[in-house]
Amino acid sequence: MNDAAALFPFTYVGQPVEIIYRPVLLRPLEDGKIFLEVHKDIYNRTGNPLQEIKSLVDSEHVADKVDWKRITLITQLKEGLARDVTVGSGAPGRPAGS
Repeated sequence: MNDAAALFPFTYVGQPVEIIYRPVLLRPLEDGKIFLEVHKDIYNRTGNPLQEIKSLVDSEHVADKVDWKRITLITQLKEGLARDVTVGSGAPGRPAGS
C-alpha cells in the first residue's frame, strides 16, 4: 500500500485507473538478464504458476536462458519480489539476492 500512497500527489479525484491482476511476471532485459516475480494468487485465477511461467518463457523465446530450478523455488516461495532467473546468475536453487 505504501507504493500506491506515493502516487497520490500525482493523481486527482476521479482520474481513471486500470488495475491489472498478474500474479506472475517475467521480464527479459536488454542486458540479457531475465527477472521473474511470483505473487500469491489470492483470487485463484491463474491455476498452475509453473504452466503460466512456461508459457511466458516460450513467448519471450528465452527457454534456454532461464534456470528452471530457481524458477521452481521462486514459484514455491511466492515472495512477490523480482528475482534474476538467468542461467548462471546465482547459487543453484536459490533466488539471486537471497
